Amino acid sequence: MLTVHRWYKHLSLFGGEFVVFLSPHLGVGYPNEYPRLPNGNTLDGYRFAFGTLDYIYRRHASEPFVNDLPSVLGIEDELMKATRFTVYPIISPRIFGSVHSDVVESIRQGASHPHASAVIDANDSRKLAEQHWHNLFPSHRELERMRVRSCLERIRQWMTGP
Repeated sequence: MLTVHRWYKHLSLFGGEFVVFLSPHLGVGYPNEYPRLPNGNTLDGYRFAFGTLDYIYRRHASEPFVNDLPSVLGIEDELMKATRFTVYPIISPRIFGSVHSDVVESIRQGASHPHASAVIDANDSRKLAEQHWHNLFPSHRELERMRVRSCLERIRQWMTGP
């Protein structure tokens, strides 16, 4: 799911509800030529590259579940209940203020969210960090950028191994 059409960018801070299941329909009708798959553009080549795990989702409980394949929407209730879960996005400081400001404000005003205090704290911390950043001298900003790059490189090495 992590590589499918960047669905996670469309989640609101209130999350999205997902149902995951094995689908016999995945790969049927995949283009024969482009984009080229490593093991050929056949049904087996598609399934080797992407597997048969599929999902449907909705942004709010009042909406119907959707997917690229309309034929999967007849899933049994028992399967829906067993494989349904809500995903909340991890908030990137780069988009927090611009994309989610309305949602943060509604949470601040009392809208229900399982991580309300963390969302509000993260937003307030981002704003404070921006204020401090703008007060730094340009030479100090460059030192801070270098420190952050170094930290990110250490995290990458830790995640990928030596």
